Amino acid sequence: MGISFAYPDNWKLKEKTKDNTVTSITVAPVQASLASWFTHGVFLGHISPTKQMTLEQEFDALATNFHKTNGMTFSGAKRPTTVGGQPGFSTVYNAPSPFSAGERGYFILAKDKNDGYLWLLMFQPSNETPEAWQQAFLNMLQSVKFQ
Repeated sequence: MGISFAYPDNWKLKEKTKDNTVTSITVAPVQASLASWFTHGVFLGHISPTKQMTLEQEFDALATNFHKTNGMTFSGAKRPTTVGGQPGFSTVYNAPSPFSAGERGYFILAKDKNDGYLWLLMFQPSNETPEAWQQAFLNMLQSVKFQ
């Protein structure tokens, strides 16, 4: 994916690959893993656009895709941000989960140094205060470096 980042010592990183290429990464506390589901953590992925779109158009298109495929609703304003020195956008989302509390978190999309985009979903159960995980998420986000 062409990135590096720091994460808490008690979190575990798992890469998903296709044709010997990393397609997505999950980083989560060991205790947050329940079979194939995670209660807390971060999903990262990379997309290479198939058509010319601005960063904002790509953000909106991916948000629409997440809504259609995962039932995510976006409750916060879309805000400009930077990730690894690159421009991006972020917003707050809520989503259903196998747990009655549901899930909430942050959706972030940033331009990489080439022609693609890094997306991140930083998530936790909806019944926990955002402050419980916000510092870990922020530290990870601030440590991202594009290669």
